[in-house]
Amino acid sequence: MALTSEQIRTALGDVYRIFAELPIEAQEWFFHQTCGLMEGRNNTSLYSYACFKQIYELARTYGLSIENRSILEIGAGKPLGMGLFWNLAGAGRYTSIDKFVPVNLDELWLSRFQWLIGMNLFRPASFEMGELVRKNGDGYSLNRDRIDLIQGDFDTHPFQPESFDFIYSLAVLEHVTGIESILKRMHHILRSGGMMIHLIDLREHHTHLRTVPDKNRSIDFMKYPRADWEHLYPPGSEHYINRLRASDFREHFLTAGFEIVDFTATQSMDVTESVYADIDQAFHHYPLEDLRILAVQAVLRKRGR
Repeated sequence: MALTSEQIRTALGDVYRIFAELPIEAQEWFFHQTCGLMEGRNNTSLYSYACFKQIYELARTYGLSIENRSILEIGAGKPLGMGLFWNLAGAGRYTSIDKFVPVNLDELWLSRFQWLIGMNLFRPASFEMGELVRKNGDGYSLNRDRIDLIQGDFDTHPFQPESFDFIYSLAVLEHVTGIESILKRMHHILRSGGMMIHLIDLREHHTHLRTVPDKNRSIDFMKYPRADWEHLYPPGSEHYINRLRASDFREHFLTAGFEIVDFTATQSMDVTESVYADIDQAFHHYPLEDLRILAVQAVLRKRGR
């Protein structure tokens, strides 16, 4: 049964009183352990901030100015707080779209981020939460000129041509069907000279198993013929993965018309020639180096006219 806001506040009050009585060394240890845990959970504000920081720093590294830019996150997931951080960093407008995650604007959602926002990480003099999220009767509403959270399908949502300066995703592109049309659409709505960053997770995704294999070593998901795989995970369903490898994504980016600024394998596993005896024939044309890659960082630019 879900706890009410009042029950949560009462429980946290009890925790705080106990925490305040601990020696300072114990408080420090608890704080670091808790932050590490929360950064690893994808429904927390600290996880959102860690993801934001990773993308933000990459964008800055490759010369993208955030100030007044229009930003689109594809497959935002939860808890839908990245837009607060982008606005805090000076973006002009942030939009997210996710096919499966509903948008829940309520006191709990806002309170998850309020303390981080209150730290004034980027612009302490000019940021006001009320510019983005406003109390509206019993709930909250967004200033959609600055932040827009959309539950919908990227394939069909009516985005305007060349309406974004920056598009990014985190562990999303491995889940899409029709990657060719998806990338062409991104190219269509990205402004000339605009940038994209995609972090792509090529590891095992086997959510139907009770005991999930080690994602950093398993090649089990490549054993399935296509028909068997798509029976388990129908294309377009929430847990479908396309099983494309790094070389496929690189080729699709080029075909869609993007300039590849950086395409780096950020994680790999050790496999040998024996792997070919264990995987489906459809994967036999990939060289070992391609099969080894578990994660990719892709930085792309739409060429100017």
